[in-house]
Amino acid sequence: MGTLLRRSGIRALGDVPWGTHFCVFYRSPGDMLDILLPYFTAGLEQNECCVWITSEPLQVDEAEAALRRAYPLFDEAAGRGQIEIIPHTEWYLRDDRFDSARILEGWLGLLARARARGLDGLRLSGNTFWLEERHWRHFIDYEREINTVIEGRPMLALCTYSLERCGAAEIIDVVSTHQFALVRRGGAWERIRSEEQRLAQEALRESLLKCRVVADNTYDFEFWLAPDGKCLYASPSCERITGYTAPQFLADPGLLRRIVHPDDLPRYDAHVRETEARKGLAEIEHRIIRADGRTAWIAHACLPAYDGAGRHLGLRGSSRDVTDRVETERALREARDRYRTLYETVADGVVSIDLEGRFLSANPAYLRMLGYTMDELARLTSTDVTPGKWRAMESRIVRGKVLKRGWAPPYEKEYIRKDGTVFPVELAVYLIRDARGAPAGMCGVARDITARRRLEDAQRRGREELRRQVRERTRKLARAVRDLKAEIRGRRRAEATGEETARMLEAFFRHTIACLVILDRKFNFIRVNNAYARACGMDAAEFPGKNHFDLYPSAELEAAFRKAVATRVPYQATARPFVFPDHPEWGETHWDLTLVPVSDARGRLDFLVFALQDVTERVRAEQRLLAAERRLLEAKRLSDIGTLAATVAHELRNPLAAIKMAAYNIRRKAPGARLAPHLATIDRKVDDSDEIINNLLFYSRIKQAHHARLRPASVLRECIATAARRHPGNRVTVRRRLAPISGLRIDADPLQVRELFVNILNNAFDALGGRAGVVTVEARRKPRGMVSVRIGDTGAGLAPADLERVFDPFFSTKSRGTGLGLTVCRQIADLHRGAIRIESAEGKGTAVTVTLPLRRPRGNAP
Repeated sequence: MGTLLRRSGIRALGDVPWGTHFCVFYRSPGDMLDILLPYFTAGLEQNECCVWITSEPLQVDEAEAALRRAYPLFDEAAGRGQIEIIPHTEWYLRDDRFDSARILEGWLGLLARARARGLDGLRLSGNTFWLEERHWRHFIDYEREINTVIEGRPMLALCTYSLERCGAAEIIDVVSTHQFALVRRGGAWERIRSEEQRLAQEALRESLLKCRVVADNTYDFEFWLAPDGKCLYASPSCERITGYTAPQFLADPGLLRRIVHPDDLPRYDAHVRETEARKGLAEIEHRIIRADGRTAWIAHACLPAYDGAGRHLGLRGSSRDVTDRVETERALREARDRYRTLYETVADGVVSIDLEGRFLSANPAYLRMLGYTMDELARLTSTDVTPGKWRAMESRIVRGKVLKRGWAPPYEKEYIRKDGTVFPVELAVYLIRDARGAPAGMCGVARDITARRRLEDAQRRGREELRRQVRERTRKLARAVRDLKAEIRGRRRAEATGEETARMLEAFFRHTIACLVILDRKFNFIRVNNAYARACGMDAAEFPGKNHFDLYPSAELEAAFRKAVATRVPYQATARPFVFPDHPEWGETHWDLTLVPVSDARGRLDFLVFALQDVTERVRAEQRLLAAERRLLEAKRLSDIGTLAATVAHELRNPLAAIKMAAYNIRRKAPGARLAPHLATIDRKVDDSDEIINNLLFYSRIKQAHHARLRPASVLRECIATAARRHPGNRVTVRRRLAPISGLRIDADPLQVRELFVNILNNAFDALGGRAGVVTVEARRKPRGMVSVRIGDTGAGLAPADLERVFDPFFSTKSRGTGLGLTVCRQIADLHRGAIRIESAEGKGTAVTVTLPLRRPRGNAP
């Protein structure tokens, strides 16, 4: 520190190094102000703390007025504590007693406070007019101690002595205790060196050679530039740091500036200008381009150099390679920002308390959960927000698990909100230890399970109602309900087992049960946690550097992510379906998604936090519950329809048989063209009525499929012929494309498959209404062991409202029929583990696509 030059402000003196202790002999107050006003003005301009101890003949108010006139920004400096003017009675003679130890400690205290406020150092001055003979010897000893105290510290000390109060002996004492003295002769100030300083100067000259040796062997790149910019000296370390040799710098004056990184060059030039303007030490960190093309970070400091007469000798500088430190700091800063963002944005509440239960910190999710601000929460304890019935249990968990083994598995309890409402949570607790390993507090991760409780209550009520309705109807459905209960109990047990999330930030990210991902702005993986890696069936180390949508393509999700990046608005989705491309055997899964764009300090998008939660089991449980309810309603409806169908079939088939027999007898006994059309109409209507009865009976008594090996192409040809016979005189053109399945066999129930295709073909013929048209029957083999049949017509088509109801029992757009044909078709497709889909547009026709498996599926039909 002592080698750093500071502008003294005194023309006869120039720049002086830190640690300078000198004195001034004055004859009048004007002499003293002639030195002190520029001295303190220079200190205020150089960001130093200035302290002026006054005594006669210049009091505090007079000194303040004089300095205010000399330095227009005096009030601003005084307001921020940069200048203090203190009477000698409050500094040197406090309680009318001179205590050198107290005074020296006071100077050091002022220096410490100045550095804490960001000031460069301490500039002080004290007037000695108050000195009496009884104080003289102690004060001279104090002056000697000042030399030791300020050496090596950023301090300047100027003592002012009145010539009228000093004799020859006193002047000798003063000069011997200071590095030099200033005295006015013939109207100009001159510097008087002490014998000690003369000897020091000789020692300095003797040490110049040693300094050169040190400079040549220093680790840093040391250099000296002349006022015209020419490089006078470059230490050998320049080659290690920049890749250029010292002779290259000496031969090329512009090389030092050219190696500065182009992006940092304006800042570097401003730093040089500031150094020359301040005439003091200035520091900067910037990048350089080394001779080998690599970029390196440099900690650079430079200082203008002046000789004893105040002549500018050039610029003295030093550069150190700090690339490793800068890169490490940047990595640590980015990691800290990411983990802080996780802490702030995670949906679960995270809180820490001390061992007495007082709240120390809480993330925003926890504060929202309880309705308190952090200031309000800090005045409470964990007991205050816990209902009384849970306190004993929680105390046992803390004593028996947390304090003994360092953590407790997740358990359920309740919290009390600020408004007094009580709600359930799932809480995992971990022990926090201090640097010595002793328990210092606890960290908790809380999840509001109100919605889960409501769902569980709703599921419980649904199961009870389901059991009540089906207890006497079907043993299979009762078993399904019991299985569902067992699955829900297993899910509760699974949710109660949480992974250890004891540590904040890094440990929380690595071990939380929620799937967390950090992506860059182009959706490349930066990092994933273990939960996400497990969910994807991969190792966490496989993700970084890969693009999310290369692994898991989704145009819809990518569009939503890009919108979130563009608007900086988080994206959320609930129970979103997803099939893993690499694991189709896992089937369709469902996920709650949250994507949070995170900006850096300058508002630019830095990275994305992608949080996922697997809700597949919850969705499947809900779907199974809905399916069970539908099966129950379907079973009841089938039972009622079966009773009705049996009655209708019994009551109608006998008269229909009699009518058909009568028509037969009339045709046999009275043949002729006159009655033939009427008899044909009777036969057709009897067949239609019989088809209605068959559909009704088939719908009410449909059984599990009895599979056999059959040729779908042959079945389709038979069904086309049957439909054509039922529509005599039609003007329909049937176009068949059955070659792709020619010779193909499938496992299916022959009777049910014929019923399926005949019903669809009858609807296609009916849709043409006797008009000329085309019915297309097209079959093809599909991937994954499936075959599809598409039957389309060019009829009137269906309205959108009718298209939504075509599979409902007893719904029909035709003037005749029961409205059960397509309902029966869907049942048959479901029994074969197939599917049926209808596409229609008004005025353009209708197409029905049936998909069936080639092989009989394993297990029971749904």
